[in-house]
Amino acid sequence: DNKERTFSQIEALADIAKTYGIVVVANLSEIVDKDTKDEKIYNTEVAISEQGVLLAKYHKLNPYYPKTFDTPSKETVVFTTSFDVKFGLFICKDMLHDEPQKSLLGKENVKHFPYSVAVPSPLASFQFPRWAKKNGATILASNLGHGGSDICGRASENVVEKKTVEIDKDSSYTIATVRIESLPPN
Repeated sequence: DNKERTFSQIEALADIAKTYGIVVVANLSEIVDKDTKDEKIYNTEVAISEQGVLLAKYHKLNPYYPKTFDTPSKETVVFTTSFDVKFGLFICKDMLHDEPQKSLLGKENVKHFPYSVAVPSPLASFQFPRWAKKNGATILASNLGHGGSDICGRASENVVEKKTVEIDKDSSYTIATVRIESLPPN
């Protein structure tokens, strides 16, 4: 059953969060109302606290593959961590559309974004820092299979220290110290 599979994926992520004492934000596919006339398949982002508690779940508003993933009703999803930082969720192609980012940056005044994406590395190295600077925000980008994952702030002083560790020719991770002070609205 796919509902159980999604739940077990979230349980596995919750175990990782608890084991390492970290907030985990991850992307997964979710089937809702399986085997009914209302069945939907969503590209979904989940955020899980250090205690393994589900903080937020967001369904991608602008699916890249609309024949594969359903389009949900508009939702604006934010969560606040134990270290008192408010994050907003959007996924990949959502960055190229007005919503949900307009609501997140405006109405919700969110300035910090974990961001799951799959774009070619040259585009990522240009797009992520430009978006962060333009919107006065910090973006924690995880670029699936293409390299170019990065942590970008509104200005260079926002990302204090950054180090990328290569695991192998296809994999790396980035660690950074990011200032979390309140940022002025745009």
